[in-house]
Amino acid sequence: MSRSDVNIIAVINPKTHKVLLVNTPRDYYVQLHGTTGVRDKLTHAGIYGIDMSRQTLEDLYGAPINYSVRINFTSLLKIIDAVGSVDVTSRYSFRWASILSSRESIRSMPNKRWLFHASATTLLMAIGRAAKPAAGDRSHNKQGQ
Repeated sequence: MSRSDVNIIAVINPKTHKVLLVNTPRDYYVQLHGTTGVRDKLTHAGIYGIDMSRQTLEDLYGAPINYSVRINFTSLLKIIDAVGSVDVTSRYSFRWASILSSRESIRSMPNKRWLFHASATTLLMAIGRAAKPAAGDRSHNKQGQ
C-alpha cells in the first residue's frame, strides 16, 4: 500500500443531480481508526489500505461512507476522458490559452477565480503551466481540488 495524496469524499444528491466534493488535507492530524493516543497524518492511513482511510474519514466526519475507490493519476485522466471534459475552478491563473481546443474554454470569474472547461489531455498539459503558489506543500491539497 501507499500513502494517499488526496482524500475526497463525494456526496451525491440524486434529486438535484448535484455532487459536493469534500477534500480533507493529507497532512491533517487525525486519530487513525481503531487507534488511541497520538494522532497521525491522514496520508499515513493509506499505508494500511483503503479501508483504514475510509474508516478514519468516517470517524472524523461522523458519517458513513458507503462506497470507496482508490485511483491513480492515470485512471483519473481516463475517467475525465470518458465523461468528455470537466469544469475546473481555480484561484491560480494558467498560461494555457494556446493549448485549448475549440470545445474547451477559459474565463475569468469573480473573486479572482478562473473557470476552465477542458479535456484530460489539456488539463494535464496545464498542470505544468500553472502559476505556482508561494505556499509550497501547504497548498498541495488546494491544487489537487
